[in-house]
Amino acid sequence: MQLPAPPCLRPQRRDEPPAWQGRASAPLVVRTVRHGAETLAWRRRAVRVDVDVYVVGRDEPAVLGAEAETEPLRVELALDDGTGELEGDFTPATRSMDGAVGSALAAAARQRPGARRIVVGGAAAAALRDDLAAEERALRARADRIACAKPATREALFRRLLLSADFIQSHFAEPLNVELLAAVSNLSPFHFARLFSVVMDETPHAFLTRKRIAVARRLIDAGLGRGDAAERAGFGCRSTLFRHLRGAASARS
Repeated sequence: MQLPAPPCLRPQRRDEPPAWQGRASAPLVVRTVRHGAETLAWRRRAVRVDVDVYVVGRDEPAVLGAEAETEPLRVELALDDGTGELEGDFTPATRSMDGAVGSALAAAARQRPGARRIVVGGAAAAALRDDLAAEERALRARADRIACAKPATREALFRRLLLSADFIQSHFAEPLNVELLAAVSNLSPFHFARLFSVVMDETPHAFLTRKRIAVARRLIDAGLGRGDAAERAGFGCRSTLFRHLRGAASARS
């Protein structure tokens, strides 16, 4: 079952405070899925969350749609040392599970099989908070790669590029090209492709292909035929999927 196309969400007014302000008593929450994928109304836009990514915040996003048999995972940090305000500084973007935070979430999920809500406290919560902060610093360091005289302009460009990365995460199964992704970032195709490569360490095409390969492999491991997996992952046909799988295997060897 394909997820519905994410709708356009209400933009934030200039005089409207960020969603996290005024929620100091709300727990810091990391959301991902054990299996499947769901689309969340998160930070005034719709994002697709699957096993490749997580989102972090104090928000309680509405679920706009989900694949069949999706198992969401909500991990709350029970912090008691007054450092929960850190969330206000998190960049609004999906984040890869291929790091320390992803490992911690996977470990928590193994300890509580089947649980959709896990509360982490004590030293484990402090360690997870520190890992979140470290990954946030690493993410923000990428913005410094953008050669720009004004910090505000650099930050705006960085967030536009993150929007395009989230768009790929949500729409990988659809026909995507540089022109469309550039429009998402409100940049020219030339400047978008150049800046994306600088910030993400790979071209938009490579970023998209890597995502599609990860999805296709999961579908094949789940028992889906290669033709169906290719279509659902956005490759279109079995031969294209096979070519990319072979290329990825050669790159790893």
